Amino acid sequence: LAKFAVSFNEQKGDFIGTVTLRYADKELQTIDLVAAETVERSDFATVISKGEDVLTSPWFKIITLVVVALVVLYIVMLVVYNVKRSRIKARRRHHR
Repeated sequence: LAKFAVSFNEQKGDFIGTVTLRYADKELQTIDLVAAETVERSDFATVISKGEDVLTSPWFKIITLVVVALVVLYIVMLVVYNVKRSRIKARRRHHR
């Protein structure tokens, strides 16, 4: 049993698509899918679907990876800078 979301308005009797029944690599029958009742688009389901599309897109993954890498690089540079600064302060105190 297949489930799918309709992200647009469908009127009773509208053609939605087809389903092909196969068994043992043989096409047995193709059936037209027709809306049995009028269905209005769910704005919430559409937003969730679009959000899912964005979060699973390759560009989102690449951008997220780049941002994470830049944050890690920033933290490493900050730690290195603070270590150097504390060493310089320690040398100044030692030479006084």
